[in-house]
Amino acid sequence: MQQQKVELLGKDILTVDECAVLLGLSTNQLYKLTSSAEIPYFKLGKHLRFERQAIMSWVEEQRVSSRHAIEKMAANYVATTSRK
Repeated sequence: MQQQKVELLGKDILTVDECAVLLGLSTNQLYKLTSSAEIPYFKLGKHLRFERQAIMSWVEEQRVSSRHAIEKMAANYVATTSRK
């Protein structure tokens, strides 16, 4: 599986199977994400395709900030925002 991921890094357009391997999901899970429009994809005829860069951006957007990071952002906001 790791070798498959390495081979996929050079591809810009991925099939369902390739995208599932890249994300570590089953194809069923990936189809559910597409049917609910939760993941970016496009169709070539009847076939679903995924742009690798769009998928990597989507993965980054799914990141959940830690409590420490949220507290740090809040402290920074309070420190830089003037009170009236």
